[in-house]
Amino acid sequence: MSSASKEDAIAAMKHGLQEVERLATAVQGGDRPARESSARDILAHMAFWEARVLDVMRLVPEGREDELLHPEDEAEIDAWNERVQRENQGTSWGMALRYWSDLRRTTIKELAAMEPSVLSRGYRGRDFTVIEQIAADTYEHDEEHLPQLRALAGEVARG
Repeated sequence: MSSASKEDAIAAMKHGLQEVERLATAVQGGDRPARESSARDILAHMAFWEARVLDVMRLVPEGREDELLHPEDEAEIDAWNERVQRENQGTSWGMALRYWSDLRRTTIKELAAMEPSVLSRGYRGRDFTVIEQIAADTYEHDEEHLPQLRALAGEVARG
């Protein structure tokens, strides 16, 4: 988990946004729908966890963290991820990209407005801070999935 500053987190999130948008052209340029489907699945997954971060950012400062759902274990995380993939089967790559990009821009904007005291606040019944949750489900999550998007973009470039 990261304990980055707000400014570092915003910079890392902007970098991830720029990288995904840069890769989008190469992924969309392919003539094989399977590549776009794979990229869509990755972005839908990333968007799901990004949206959960926005919930954390909005509910914790209001003292409403009990409204947040948390997976109990890795099996439940896997089940959530499988549900996201199933639910997004009819979504286009372009729509998934727009949705994730809009979420990321919103996350950056709302993070910029957050008070440092909220970001360092522990929640979930342990010393797990809001900024650590933001890191885990945004820019640290980007680093997990950007290599997959890069590989898809590279496959498209090689044709």
